[in-house]
Amino acid sequence: MYVINDDGSNYKIGIGDGYVAGKLYLFNQKYEILIYPPTEKDKKIFESFIYDKTTQNVHLLPLDPMLLKSCSESIADKREKIFNVLSTTRAEYIRKNKKGGIDGGGAATMYSKTNINMSLKLFQFIPLQYENIKYDLMFVRFFKCNMKVSCVLNSFQIKIYEKAEPRSLKYYPASGEDSMLYDENSVYYNFPVNFNESAEVIVEKLCYFIKECANKINECK
Repeated sequence: MYVINDDGSNYKIGIGDGYVAGKLYLFNQKYEILIYPPTEKDKKIFESFIYDKTTQNVHLLPLDPMLLKSCSESIADKREKIFNVLSTTRAEYIRKNKKGGIDGGGAATMYSKTNINMSLKLFQFIPLQYENIKYDLMFVRFFKCNMKVSCVLNSFQIKIYEKAEPRSLKYYPASGEDSMLYDENSVYYNFPVNFNESAEVIVEKLCYFIKECANKINECK
């Protein structure tokens, strides 16, 4: 990982595999915000600060600490509300591990010892499953274009897979716009539901989408 000073004011933040950080947005691609560039101290604490080599996940964070904290808290709150509705009305959709517990979705603990520990809950997700197909409901959207990876915070994206979880930047979609079109060559889907919608409405639309997606996947087999 590296930070290159471009012209004294702009930064190119290297991610890995030739990719660099693109742009960071809030809610949609109209509201662009500055990205936090990891310091040398950050990288000593956690080498894969932006690009986790183990999971091959990218983490782009807001530069403004108040905005970072606000986004993290709002995502945690939204996740809790959606999870509570699922637990009481659609518990069969929640993916469990072999011990019967929730199959992942916790906080990004790698930031706990850094100076941006308020971002712990920014990349939480809800693990779901219908039939043999797994779905991770995420509260940020990642997409790539021209070797640049961008992100929309406080916006829904669903990761879909059947067997082993696909881990590669190449699977990110080419756009951060809303899309529910199924393409067997893609893994991430931008769920077209407003982040500020009620948890009840989100769960209803989510479960409908999951069933429709499963039907289309089965048709392709």
